[in-house]
Formats: sequence, structure tokens, C-alpha cells
Amino acid sequence: MARTVSDILRRFRPAVAPGPAAPAGVPVDRVAEAEAELAGVFAALEPAVREAQAARDEATREAERRRQAAAEEADRVLAAARARVDAVRAEAAAARLAALDEERAAIEEEARAEVERIGRVAGERLPAVVARVLEGVWATAGLPPEGGS
Repeated sequence: MARTVSDILRRFRPAVAPGPAAPAGVPVDRVAEAEAELAGVFAALEPAVREAQAARDEATREAERRRQAAAEEADRVLAAARARVDAVRAEAAAARLAALDEERAAIEEEARAEVERIGRVAGERLPAVVARVLEGVWATAGLPPEGGS
């Protein structure tokens, strides 16, 4: 049913205006008129609505596919990391052991040098210490020092 602009605008005319009584009539079913007026628009939009729903469904499937692919990639990366953890730990332990071996060798070298130094000092002091001890022993025994008469 075709409508003219005046028919559409007549719907917005006030129902009761001051003045003489309006002509009697049947109440207008505004909902039915609006549905009839918009039925063609909604029918024309139906293909676009179906297309939008199809696009939304496709986007949902694509999002799920990408989420699944990302989860699988994360699982692969995690599995590779877990497989590599033992190797990394072994490398770290080997590096620490090598550092400890170097430290031990340096300490041993310092200890050898200290032993040699103590040996030299002891060798230098030993004759004088032995001489004093012998003098004390001879003096305690009441004997003359060795070499003396």
C-alpha cells in the first residue's frame, strides 16, 4: 500500500485540539501501520542481515582456529623449553665446576707459594733458634756451651 507524504505527516497531527469537536472516526492502529510501512525496508535488509550473520559466524570460526593454533604453538614452545632445561642446567653446572676448578687451582698455587715462603723463613731462622735452644739446654745442664772448654 503506497503512502504519500501527507498520509505519513497526518499521523503526527494532534488528536485533540482546542475548538469544535473533531469528526468521529475509528482509532488508528499505529503499530500495524508502522509494521506495514517498514515491512519493505526490513525485507530489503534481510540479505544484508544474513550476510552479516555469515560474516560473524566465519569470524568466530577463524578466531577459534587462530586460538587453537596459538595454543598448539605455545604447547610446542613449552615442550621445547622443558626438553632444553636439562641441557641448560648441565651447561650451567659445567661452567660453575670449571670456575670452581680455576678457583681451587688459584688457592692451591697461593698455598704452595706460602709453604715455600714459610720454608725459606724457617730455614733462615732455624740455625739461630737451634743455637739458642742448645745454649739453654747446656746452661740448664750446667755444661759449657758446645765447642767451648
